Amino acid sequence: MNDRDDNDLTSSLSAYLKGYSTYLRTAQPRPQERVPVTSARHRRLLSSAVAVLVAVVIGVPLGVTLLLHSGGTRSAAGVVQGPAEVSDLHMFSPTSGWAWGGGSDILHTTVGVQQWTIVPPPVGRFHVIEVAWVDALSARILASSGSTQNVGTDQLVGWSTDDGGAKWTQGQSFTALDETAQSIYSATDLDFVDRTHGWFFDTQDGTEGSPILIFRTIDGGIHWSQVETTPARGTAAPGALPVSCAKYGMAFADSTTGWVAGGCVNGGPFFEVSHDGGATWRPQPLDCGTGCAINAPQFTSPLDGELVAANGTPMLFATTDGGRTWTQRAEPPATFVHFINADDG
Repeated sequence: MNDRDDNDLTSSLSAYLKGYSTYLRTAQPRPQERVPVTSARHRRLLSSAVAVLVAVVIGVPLGVTLLLHSGGTRSAAGVVQGPAEVSDLHMFSPTSGWAWGGGSDILHTTVGVQQWTIVPPPVGRFHVIEVAWVDALSARILASSGSTQNVGTDQLVGWSTDDGGAKWTQGQSFTALDETAQSIYSATDLDFVDRTHGWFFDTQDGTEGSPILIFRTIDGGIHWSQVETTPARGTAAPGALPVSCAKYGMAFADSTTGWVAGGCVNGGPFFEVSHDGGATWRPQPLDCGTGCAINAPQFTSPLDGELVAANGTPMLFATTDGGRTWTQRAEPPATFVHFINADDG
């Protein structure tokens, strides 16, 4: 992508977003939901619970030791205070993984969950809104120029590292309708299936009729292009995601196939699949009953994945063929599950 392509993309986005002037955030009514929203916001709440179980020692490149204790941060004499929480914790092995300490505090470990190093990307005046862990050494983040108090058309910038945070690479900025300090009912996802292919999904909130934007990158977050636009109301273009129903999240299994999941107040689940990287979408049946709502699937390999649906009680579905078919398994103990491979979760 060259500068001309960037200008064309910015112009087209500006035309679409022209009607969305910056406005002060107001409280939105909670939609009628049958399953808690497990967007990135909700995963952070879950991951934060891990921090309650352990005392985490955090080191910065300058050698300052930071201690994080359950229920918040306490600093001993001569010890610099660390992050107030640890969220989005993901381990790729017993010793190597990533977590987010809020702000630009990206945490990386190669020695286990009790000792971490802060490897902040140089985002400057921007603030981190989404993180994605690709493998034990690779991370991708999105940072926004937006305000925590206002919703508007803002610049987003991707940052990437493939060496555990020792060096960060800044991507080209792009324009999107950004709601930085989203409520827990917001549905946004930053999803990478490998070091190069990723997507950013944003519905602004979890209510029906919210605008949907999906951006795609094929070079690790250096450049982003818009592949999906669904307006806040009216009729979506052929092949786009429908306007109606609540969307809870997005997940891809590989570089071409992904899903957006949710639920409809009247009717069955909202489960749309794309086989062309998010350019076009069509409904995929999932037999979970009338009034069922589902969360976005999670994949531990290109073939193996799980999702939770709810219709009064949670239901666990699994796939072993890349999402072509889904089979109901035993009822899970909660509406959110996390698997580390096809069998263990």
